[in-house]
Amino acid sequence: MIPAVQIQNLCFGYEENEVLHNINLEVARQDFAIIVGPNGGGKTTLLRLMLGLLEPRYGSVKILGKKPVCARRQMAYVPQSLQFDSKFPISVLETVLLGRVERHLFGGSRAADREIALDALQEVGLADCARRPFAALSGGQRQRVLIAQALASEPEVLLLDEPGANLDTPGVATIYSLLKELSRRLTIIMVSHNLSMVESFATHVICVNHTADMHQISEVSQEDLHAGNWVHIFHHSCPVSHDEGEDFCAGPHLGKEETR
Repeated sequence: MIPAVQIQNLCFGYEENEVLHNINLEVARQDFAIIVGPNGGGKTTLLRLMLGLLEPRYGSVKILGKKPVCARRQMAYVPQSLQFDSKFPISVLETVLLGRVERHLFGGSRAADREIALDALQEVGLADCARRPFAALSGGQRQRVLIAQALASEPEVLLLDEPGANLDTPGVATIYSLLKELSRRLTIIMVSHNLSMVESFATHVICVNHTADMHQISEVSQEDLHAGNWVHIFHHSCPVSHDEGEDFCAGPHLGKEETR
């Protein structure tokens, strides 16, 4: 079966600053992979490359066997939080329906779209909030609405960037419990610093610090998981350094492979 995500010989940087070096990863369908690493190590950049918002300088990223821009309808993304005008009069249901916008470039939502949006709200436990203003919800509820919005697009791959970063402990537990259920039918890739809360249902951990290494959760010690100690899990040397003037990924191990 074609992997959900396949990354080969990936290098990326901003101008002359290389951020990710020689990344090779493969995430199977219905895996639940947690991305960990230090601030500035490239975690969010890696997500953006998967989403097709950035283009590799070398190597390739494939989502379900396609370039990310060709697989966008099969992916959904949930950010840490949503910047919005609290005075804007948008309801919870209308917020979730935004996940259906790409299905209809002309005209408004259909009855079928509303049913799908209501089903998504039911799945995240907020069906009774459909008519409430989005701004009236708590932080945890808003985050679940954003997950419902992602689900309304009917994705196969769900990408999340620290969805519990701004929530209290009960709110984080609710989000992670929801993701555990969703992982029964979706491939989930999530940036998180809280390994201890996901160890019981995540399948893999991806350690990112300019380069990357991927491990099955079963291979990681319980002590490191409970401590959230990604450094001990990360077996190779980081960050990657280069001689002054060296081009991205130039060297006998890779060469200059153009973006595919």
